[in-house]
Amino acid sequence: ARIRSLVGFDYSIPNPFVANATTIDDLWMTAKQLQPRLQRTFKDERPRLMLSNVKKPVKPRSLLGEGDNGLNLKGDATIWMVTNKITLIKNANYKRFQEPFRPPGAFKSMRDLSIRDGHLFLLEYVEEHPLLLSNQGMGLRLLSFYRKQNEEDDVWKDLRVEKVESPRDGSWGKYGRVIPLENSDDPPFLGDVMKGQHQLGVDCNLFRAPAFYHPVQSTDFLLVRSNLGRWMIREFSSNIVVGQQEPRVKTPWPGSVQIREFEETRFQDYVFRSLRKKIKDQAAGSDVLPELLVQDLKYLFPNNSEQLIRNRLRGLCNCVPVNQTQADGRWSLKPGARIPEEVELRHRLTPEMVCAYESMRSSQERYAAMGIKRHELLRVSNERLKLATELLPDGEEAKEAARFIEQMIQVASWAMITNYLDVMKEGRGTFNVSGLGDPSGRGRCVSFVKAPARGGEKESKKPNIIAGTKTDLRRLSMKKAEQILKTLGVQEDEIKLLTRWNRINLIQRLSTAA
Repeated sequence: ARIRSLVGFDYSIPNPFVANATTIDDLWMTAKQLQPRLQRTFKDERPRLMLSNVKKPVKPRSLLGEGDNGLNLKGDATIWMVTNKITLIKNANYKRFQEPFRPPGAFKSMRDLSIRDGHLFLLEYVEEHPLLLSNQGMGLRLLSFYRKQNEEDDVWKDLRVEKVESPRDGSWGKYGRVIPLENSDDPPFLGDVMKGQHQLGVDCNLFRAPAFYHPVQSTDFLLVRSNLGRWMIREFSSNIVVGQQEPRVKTPWPGSVQIREFEETRFQDYVFRSLRKKIKDQAAGSDVLPELLVQDLKYLFPNNSEQLIRNRLRGLCNCVPVNQTQADGRWSLKPGARIPEEVELRHRLTPEMVCAYESMRSSQERYAAMGIKRHELLRVSNERLKLATELLPDGEEAKEAARFIEQMIQVASWAMITNYLDVMKEGRGTFNVSGLGDPSGRGRCVSFVKAPARGGEKESKKPNIIAGTKTDLRRLSMKKAEQILKTLGVQEDEIKLLTRWNRINLIQRLSTAA
């Protein structure tokens, strides 16, 4: 028999214990004794237990066997845990109120990452489908950028929250760490920060984005559901709205070489970590054998065939079959083979790489639900897609469907991130700015879809340079751009009013005219 919840918990009760139980209540008490998590979570209460083929909850004294009053449970029967009771987590933000610890002292174990207690900041993204999302345990910096009005301006030092006496003060997350910007500093976002103004933002290795602080109201609470199905309600410390993301890492395209290399590395890392743990347990006196079953790996990596798993075990993981006939599917490390250290494994497969891969998979699954399932179609360039749409035979419905597919592929996460990095980091092409690809749908954000090249010319991959020199405009700082504009005859007062991109644009026009 199996005890399951609607949100991920799944535990199979060993058959000998099932055979000794006569009622549903006996089965539940047995599961609690075998599973400490059930004992801790449902110490003073019991959830409703239901069967898949019975609409009403099962009574505690219901018999498991056959007969008029029996449930006639056969084989691997599944019993579902359902609860609608909501528990209030009192003083979740503070047991004895104190300021939050900073990493790494803040998180010493996985339990410290639980949202059941401690300070909790909620981030609400304006994008329906953010290009990149962090995973559990990954850090994020809260920053405020202040543009100084002059050299003596020190107003930014006052942008800080005084000591907060309780979470209800509603000031957590208002400023974060304040970073002063000189007039020569580049804007932190696509939009500039004006003199004497400050802009909140979030920053991590995946992306940077503007943010907007919202005070927490006394009527705001967060509803939490554990994977055992238990409902809880708690207060939280701060609420922050995150604007449009400006990505920093590239997302691989479906079916690309990078995807294959990532999946191979992930498979290797799992095998090496599993074998290292079993070898360590065996050395500590446990009767665990340092072996892996092909069937278990097939369950964990369902997209891989058993033959592919065997090939990767032999070719990538330095493993050999325990039985040369490979009949039982047991594999172990080759004699004399070395398992890489944990530092090496973490270096070659970073958390950011995992997030980029999951971003691609998320878009891919969303498109598969729409009916766009062919991977090779997702890698077609915009020019080829447009040409294919125009060459379709007459028929408005077919062309409308083709235009829809073309638009969906243009706004895929891998395409949008590639466009952003091409334009902002490499200076190739320009954005459409508005229209298709604007995540707000109303002109509040920037479309990262590339604008078509002017005059039908192909986009140049050569960097823009100043005429007669080898200076790359993309790499000019604010101060360097000011020096070049002075040599081109622009007054200093006029230069100080220009942002970095306006200065670069003016340099390009003046140097070309000269």
